Amino acid sequence: MIAADVMARLLVTVGPEATLHRVVGLMLKHRISGLPVVDADGKLLGILTESDLLRRAGKGGWTAADCLAGDAMSTAVICVAPDTPLEQVSALMEAHDLKRLPVVSGGRLDGMVSRANLIQALLRQLPVAGPAPRHGHEGAAAAEDAAQGGSLSLVGAKAFELDADIGPLGIALVDMLNMRKSQRLFSSRDLSRYRLSRLLWAAFGINRPAERCRTAPSVSNAQEIDVYVAMASGWYRYDAAAPSLILCGREDIRAATGKQDFVASAPVNLLYVANLERLASEDHAERLLHAGIDAGHISQNVYLFCAAEGMATVARAWFDQAELASVMGLLPAQRVILAQTVGYPATQPAGPALPESTIG
Repeated sequence: MIAADVMARLLVTVGPEATLHRVVGLMLKHRISGLPVVDADGKLLGILTESDLLRRAGKGGWTAADCLAGDAMSTAVICVAPDTPLEQVSALMEAHDLKRLPVVSGGRLDGMVSRANLIQALLRQLPVAGPAPRHGHEGAAAAEDAAQGGSLSLVGAKAFELDADIGPLGIALVDMLNMRKSQRLFSSRDLSRYRLSRLLWAAFGINRPAERCRTAPSVSNAQEIDVYVAMASGWYRYDAAAPSLILCGREDIRAATGKQDFVASAPVNLLYVANLERLASEDHAERLLHAGIDAGHISQNVYLFCAAEGMATVARAWFDQAELASVMGLLPAQRVILAQTVGYPATQPAGPALPESTIG
C-alpha cells in the first residue's frame, strides 16, 4: 500500500495570514494537535503544531490576535509523495518521532498521513479470496438449477464471511456530498476484505438488526433488490444477514456487466437485481418504477461511501439485459435494474464524450 491509499484528504488548513487566535480555535474545535499552512494555490508552506505554539508563547511580547500563522509555523517539513510505500512512511515517522506526514505532489498538499491512518491500514491487508470450487453433488445441483433457468445463487452455493465490525467513516455528510462524483477510470488493484465489507454494508447492509432493516430504504420495506458482486475470482450474492458473499459462479463475468471498456478490468462491479415478486403492486410498470427508485437509493449510498473513502465509482445503465439474465441464470421475475463499478481511482486522461447512459 502507498500513502495515497490511507491519507486523509479533507484537512483543516490555514493561510499564512491567519492569526494564532484563529489557529487555536480551529485546533480546539476539530480536536487536532497541528495543521498545515498553505497558500491560495494549495502549496504547502509549513506546519503549525502545539509545540510551535508553546515555543512562541515562551518568547513573550505577543498576543494570539496579532501573531500570524506564517510567523509561528515550522517550515522545515518532512513530506512524502502520494506513491510513497507505507513502509517508508512508517520508517520516517519512527526516525523523526512524527505524528503525521504531509503528502505533497508538485508542491501542493494532497493529504496527510497520521499514525492512526497507518494503524487502520493494518486492518485492510487481508485480501479478498474466493471460496473453494464447488464439487460433488453441490456442483451437480447448481448445474441442474442453471439448466432449468434458476439462479445459481440459490442452490449448492458456498460462502465466505465478510467483516461484521463496521467502523465509522470519520467524515461529515456535507463533505461526502461535496466530493460525490462519477469516475470512469479505475486501478486494477483489488479491494481488501475489510474495504469490501464496508462497501457492501454501506450499500444495503443491515443497520437495525432487530427489525432486519437496511441502510437504504425500499418500497414498503420489500427489500426486493439483491446485490450481486462480480470480481475476477467469480460472482457472488451479498447476504447482508450473515454477512457474507454467496458464491454463484467461478466465472469472471465482469465484461458482461456493461458495454464500457473499464468494466472488464475494474476490481468490482455491483449488480442491483430486483425480484419483482417481492413487490406488492400487480402492475409491472409500477414494479419496475419502484425497483428503480430503490436501486437508486443503494447506488447513492455507494457514491457517498466512495467519496468518504477516496474511491472511484460510477453507476451504469448501459448493459445487455438479456445477456446478463442468461449469464446469471436469472428467473423470469428477476431483472437487473442498475450496475455500478467500484475501485480505486486512476489518472483521468483526455478523451471523447461518454454515452449518456453512464450516469454522472
